[in-house]
Amino acid sequence: VARLLYTSNSPILPVISRKILQGVINSIDVIDQLRYSEDSEKKIKEIMTPEPVVLEEGDKLGTAINLMREKHFSRLPIVDKRGKISGIVSITDILEKYHLFQQSKSEHRARGGKPLTHARETRGFSGDTPDFNSYPIINLAPVGDVTTANEDDTVADVIELMEDNNHSSIVLVDEGVPVGIVTIRDLLKLFLKEDITY
Repeated sequence: VARLLYTSNSPILPVISRKILQGVINSIDVIDQLRYSEDSEKKIKEIMTPEPVVLEEGDKLGTAINLMREKHFSRLPIVDKRGKISGIVSITDILEKYHLFQQSKSEHRARGGKPLTHARETRGFSGDTPDFNSYPIINLAPVGDVTTANEDDTVADVIELMEDNNHSSIVLVDEGVPVGIVTIRDLLKLFLKEDITY
């Protein structure tokens, strides 16, 4: 199951018996089993992806979308001018904003609005309909503390953070600066030691 989840890059798999769907298995349920294995006390720095791809606060939404599409990421950390983490944007955040964007366009047309100029489109989500790709990425990140871990945390610690916060990845920081990221796929590799090396 871990191999299928890893190779399909899917968060869930259907469970079928005699061609009838019996249920689904979630990748978080699979990696939870690592908490009871010999790998539970392994330092997360041993399996993390170092030097994670990050966005800067001044980057636009179009940049985030392109990175997510090209790299197959579902979440990206955002850093401030000092390189310290200030937020995280997820594909869910983008989809929610896209829904609002489409809704705003529909309402503008329903009111008989004229075609929007580029200057008017870049104002933001208050007022006229914005240019979706030019929207500042920092405005999209949820307000509040960012869930992070450090390199010396264990596999069990990070799995608990993922489960408690419903995250598919956790950013690892050193004094607020992102130094790595660990994803569910990274953890699935622990089941495939004979096939995959870090």
